[in-house]
Amino acid sequence: MSRFPFRLPGKVSIEGLQSELSNLVERWWHCGVNTGPLDGQDWAPPVELAEDADGYRLSLELPGVPRSSVDVTAVGTTLQIIGDKLSAGASDSTPAAKVVYSERRYGGFKRLVNLPGPVRVNEITAVLTDGVLTVTLPKATGTGPQDVRIPVRTPNEALPPT
Repeated sequence: MSRFPFRLPGKVSIEGLQSELSNLVERWWHCGVNTGPLDGQDWAPPVELAEDADGYRLSLELPGVPRSSVDVTAVGTTLQIIGDKLSAGASDSTPAAKVVYSERRYGGFKRLVNLPGPVRVNEITAVLTDGVLTVTLPKATGTGPQDVRIPVRTPNEALPPT
């Protein structure tokens, strides 16, 4: 088992260390604590960023978050994921039972993920399956940063026309 909560493959750079330190502080800050009044979000879903020869794949754990509550936007070299998870029974017309104990987190969240390199923003896809949001980001060569909103879909939905 690793003693460190993150891994830096390959050579270590100042930017890489800064990004990992920022992620570490964010994970600590939101580790099971409701921090809404302090930073405007109620919880922070865990993320994982993987890279292969063709691009990057970002996975976020979003159990109980409906697709309509998730907004994914590429802003320059940063991917922004914003959403909201309603408490159980919040949208039902029937009165909710009184919760006597809960470790679950509800409310708004916002994650900013710095991408290691440029991506083809018009080819980014986001799919929400079984509580996991998977964002696929094809690598680009030599393109400048752009801002693009990415539609979130279910696995069975066709890609929107371009």
